[in-house]
Amino acid sequence: MAGDNNLIRRLIDGAWDHDFLVVPPGEEIAQQMNGDIVDSQPYQE
Repeated sequence: MAGDNNLIRRLIDGAWDHDFLVVPPGEEIAQQMNGDIVDSQPYQE
């Protein structure tokens, strides 16, 4: 089966759409209950 490097190319090029979770500084990855599997939210200690 032939592979596809499209995902890696988009990662390197910065074409981050719904296939990537971009977590800004000061935020953390969190499970969501709104239909999204994961999202980012402000860091909580």
